[in-house]
Amino acid sequence: MSTADRHAHGGSHGGSLEGALEGQRVLVPRAEARGDHLAELVLSLGGEPVMVPLIEHTPPADEEAFAAAIERWNAGVYDWAAITSVRGAQAFARAGATPSGGRIASVGSTTTAALESLGFCVTLEPERFTGESLARALVAELMSWPAPDGKASVLLPLSAIADTALETGLIAAGHRPERIDAYRTSPVEGDPEADAAIALSIDAALVLSASAARALAARFPTLHEHARLAAIGEPTARQLRSLGMPPAVVARQHTASGTVTALARLTETSRKS
Repeated sequence: MSTADRHAHGGSHGGSLEGALEGQRVLVPRAEARGDHLAELVLSLGGEPVMVPLIEHTPPADEEAFAAAIERWNAGVYDWAAITSVRGAQAFARAGATPSGGRIASVGSTTTAALESLGFCVTLEPERFTGESLARALVAELMSWPAPDGKASVLLPLSAIADTALETGLIAAGHRPERIDAYRTSPVEGDPEADAAIALSIDAALVLSASAARALAARFPTLHEHARLAAIGEPTARQLRSLGMPPAVVARQHTASGTVTALARLTETSRKS
C-alpha cells in the first residue's frame, strides 16, 4: 500500500477512513486502464467508482520541434528541465531524453516517482505541488547559479495548454526558460444521453487538473448542484470557481490519491455532523 493509500485509511493523520465513501458513486475522470489505482482506492473506502475519461493526451502538433529540444537537452544545452506532470515525464522520456542532460525539477511526488521509474534523478521538488510553487522553489535554488551571468537555461516540456506560471516566474527572476509543447491535452467528447444518466447517479467527482475542470463543466455543467467536487489543488479549484462550479474540498496533498482522501474526509465529517 502506498503512502497516499495509508493516509486514506488513517495513516499518520490518525483516524481510519474505512467506509467513509460508503454509498457514494464517485466519478473518476480516467479511462479504465489508467484509472484502476484510483478505482481501487475509492472501492477500499466503500465507494463505487464510475470511470468517465474527461481528457486525452496526444503527441504535440510540432513533433520535430520537440525532438530538436530533446536533442539540445541531451547535448547539455540546458542547465535544468522542469517537469510538471506524469504525462510530461513520459513524453520527455519517450522523445529520447537522457538522464545526463542536466538537472531535473519535478512539480511533486507523483511526477517524481514517474521520472525516477524512467531512470531520471530529481534534484528539486517543491513542498506544494503546483506550477507556482515549483517556480518559486526553482528560483530560490538558482539564486546563486554559477553561470557567468547568473542566468540558468531551463527546458519546460509542457502541455500545449499549460498555464504560464512556471515560465513567468523564471523570466521575472532573470533566467532563460524555453517552453516547448511536449503533448496536447484535449477534452473527450461525451454522449449527451449517456452523460445525463451518469450525472443523475453521481454523488461526487474527482477533478484532477484545470483542463479536466473545463471538460467536466462542458459535459456536466450542473453536476456541482447535487454532487461534491474534490479538486486536486488550488489552481484546479480556481478554474472550477471561474466556471461557476465551486469545489466542496481542495486536497491538501496535491495528488490523485490525496484528492480521494480529501473527499473521504469531507464525506465522513458530513456524515457525522
